[in-house]
Amino acid sequence: MFGFVSLVYNAAQLIGWSAILGLVILELVNGTEKTGQIVWLVQVMQISQTYDLISNIVGLTSGSLISNVLQLGGRLVVALLFMYEGVCFCCLINAVIAWSLAEIIRFSYYLFKNNSLFKTLRYNAFMVLYPVGILGELRTVNQSLAVYGDIQIRGLQTILILGGFFMYAQMLNAKSKHSKQTAVDQKQNVKQRSNSPVNRPKRE
Repeated sequence: MFGFVSLVYNAAQLIGWSAILGLVILELVNGTEKTGQIVWLVQVMQISQTYDLISNIVGLTSGSLISNVLQLGGRLVVALLFMYEGVCFCCLINAVIAWSLAEIIRFSYYLFKNNSLFKTLRYNAFMVLYPVGILGELRTVNQSLAVYGDIQIRGLQTILILGGFFMYAQMLNAKSKHSKQTAVDQKQNVKQRSNSPVNRPKRE
């Protein structure tokens, strides 16, 4: 049952974030820079990702709980409190595009784990997308200085930066483990092929 629910959830996330990216591209092409529909869908998708956190807490999925809390918590705060219709489009799209691409890659990887392209993107694209996303979050939050005040804004930005460094370090560690495991798997495959009867030299 959980496997089916997880499959539906992963597919829904992939479709949702692809739709968000499509809306952003459409606004850029048309030059209209409307944010209302984009913001609404981003908020819906971020709220729905509490499923990830709940699954992690109850032990249905593995992974770092701290990383999940930091990523989801930071994004929820930014999306629900600082993304609204009329917010600066150029600041908003930095975060939204980075989030969308990261999630499209992540959920494609979950759905198609044997696909080498998604594996490569999963453990490499974050090196660019994470810094771009964090910069977008900082710029988006900065647009609300008049509403929340300097101390609150700078404090949140500091938390986002520190959380971003932690998340980046976590992904670097995951990338290192993935690279080591890939190397081990390749050696085993080579060894298996060399021991295969087909590859053994014939005795005259």
